[in-house]
Amino acid sequence: MKLITLLAFPCLILMLWTVACGGTQEAKAYSNRGETYRKRGQYERAIQDFDETIRLDPQFALAYYLRGVANQALGNDSAADRDFKKASDLGYAP
Repeated sequence: MKLITLLAFPCLILMLWTVACGGTQEAKAYSNRGETYRKRGQYERAIQDFDETIRLDPQFALAYYLRGVANQALGNDSAADRDFKKASDLGYAP
C-alpha cells in the first residue's frame, strides 16, 4: 500500500501542475512522459502520450518525430513514415 501511495503522489503532482499551466506546458508534460515510456520500451503508452501532446499542440514537431520512433519500434512503418514527414514539414530535423 505504501508503494502505491509513493507512486501515486508524484503522478498527482504532475497532473495538477499540467492542468494549472495550460496547453503548451501540458503538451510538454505529456511529451516528456511519452519519451520516458518510449525509452522504457513501452511504445503503446508512449504513443498515447504523444497523441495527447499533438492534440493539445498540433505544431509540436518533436512529438510527431518521437511518435514515429515509437511506431517504427512496433513495426508500424507507414504510421512512422507519416509522423516523420509531419515532423519534417513542421521544421524538425533530427
